[in-house]
Amino acid sequence: MADGRPPVRKRRGGEERPRRAGRGGAGSGCDRRRRGRRGGRGRGGGCDRCDRRPRRLCRDGPRHRALRSEIPRTRRRRDRRLPRRDGAGERDRDPRCPARGAGRAGCRVIRLLAIRHAPVAVEGVVYGQTDVPTTLDGAAAAARVEPVVAEFAPGIIWSSDAARCREPAALLADRLAVPHRVDERVREMSYGDWEGRAWDAVPRTELDEWMAAWQTRSPPGGETVAGFTERVAAWWRDLDAGRHFLMAHAGVVHCLDVVADGLAWGRAIEQRLGFLAAKRFTRT
Repeated sequence: MADGRPPVRKRRGGEERPRRAGRGGAGSGCDRRRRGRRGGRGRGGGCDRCDRRPRRLCRDGPRHRALRSEIPRTRRRRDRRLPRRDGAGERDRDPRCPARGAGRAGCRVIRLLAIRHAPVAVEGVVYGQTDVPTTLDGAAAAARVEPVVAEFAPGIIWSSDAARCREPAALLADRLAVPHRVDERVREMSYGDWEGRAWDAVPRTELDEWMAAWQTRSPPGGETVAGFTERVAAWWRDLDAGRHFLMAHAGVVHCLDVVADGLAWGRAIEQRLGFLAAKRFTRT
């Protein structure tokens, strides 16, 4: 060992071979064990895939590492939204959904803005479906509500055929460049033989009989509250998804309180709605 070479030992056949280096030497068992630890699960880490040999010695290491991403990650979610769903408010992000009154796939919410017509110029008269003058003409009424309607940005504008609703609705539709549809189902309730008469001129017995069961009994020649409600409910059910504006009668808004918001009729008529006042309804 004076020259730094390891000692030799003889085999049984007389052949000589170098003795292995001692503990910690280049060819020692400790060295092999250290290499094994580096190639295993311990400190230093092995191949990402086979884990049987050191990463630097595994010829398939790069391919094995690529195999770890065989299953793609789920797409990250934004805005705390559920998978395969739109973000908050994204289903109705287009203010004209459905565009120009037509249905559009993916938009399932129905939003309705209802505004009562302008003040009528008569007092104490049963006017129901009767055309009566208003204190504001159609242009003035449209100008009063246009900022609210424009901000709501409806895709379609609705009204009954009564002039107090139809005229301002038509002007608003023209200014906002959206369709205007007249639907008889959103007419005010019919009071039959009482239409156009002063309330004081209605026979007291007829009025008392109707008031005693006003939800189920109709005025002479008129319609019941139940029939009125069903008429408006049919219109509400037929609305396409999107934003709608209705130039409305007070009775129609009360029907929507019942149909859309689930109020009882007694509670609905307590919801006072002034002239040119707005109310919103939503259905999903």
